[in-house]
Amino acid sequence: MKKYIFFSLLLFQILFVSGKGLLGKFSSTFHPGDTLKYEFKWKWVFFIPSIKAGELSIKYVGMENFRDQFLDKEIQVLHFLAIAKSSGTLLKVAGITIRDEFDIYVKPQNFCTILFVQNIQEGKRRNLIIERFFSSRKKLLYRKFKIVDKKFYVAQRELFIKNYPPIIHDPASIFFFLPIFCKNNNNLKIPIDFNGKFRIFNVKFKEDGFKKTIFKESQKTWKITVKNVFGGIKKGHGRLSIYFVKTPVMIPIFLDIKVKYGKVRGYLKEFIRHKK
Repeated sequence: MKKYIFFSLLLFQILFVSGKGLLGKFSSTFHPGDTLKYEFKWKWVFFIPSIKAGELSIKYVGMENFRDQFLDKEIQVLHFLAIAKSSGTLLKVAGITIRDEFDIYVKPQNFCTILFVQNIQEGKRRNLIIERFFSSRKKLLYRKFKIVDKKFYVAQRELFIKNYPPIIHDPASIFFFLPIFCKNNNNLKIPIDFNGKFRIFNVKFKEDGFKKTIFKESQKTWKITVKNVFGGIKKGHGRLSIYFVKTPVMIPIFLDIKVKYGKVRGYLKEFIRHKK
């Protein structure tokens, strides 16, 4: 249950993007070191209080030179780090500690992910998953390893997956780009990757009312609705609502996810602004 909460919250942020000028908008909005921190709560039925389920932080590390071993050359990439972990009452009830870490490298030209590394730690289970995307070949190299005694890696699976979209996104890094892409698009179809499989998301965007945020008592918000999402947490054609603000920067501040058992809500608890 907790695993799906974390991944669904990461997964449903992705939007298909292309076109000129997006990197300039992103660079003028975010600085290297900027970090978004969210808290998740799960509510089973309306008469039972919500319980804390976990936390998520996503950090923009910056623009870096990346040595591409397959192309045998250095390329520039945007680097992101994300951590999802269990906490609160749900952790005490389930008794399983979760701490999943994600290391992501993204092309600045179209924000297509080229490398997505997942370090999965859930109870006693530890896995390393490495996904390398090849846009020009429409392929994905998927590798999964079992971690034994924190230092030994045992290969479990390695394969090339064909017929992947030429532009694909991972379930974490585009979180920063989300409001920028939605601003001028009211209806989008989004290809995203999840452990060697991609899904097409239907996304709609519109203005919303005013909500209390960490920045103001009452602040204008915009709403993104996602349908036809990953079925493991949603059971069919469910719905996810994402609310974001435009000041001080364009970031998601609230998420409302209808799950199979109850509802999961995510709240922006802190925006760490790194000074230039």
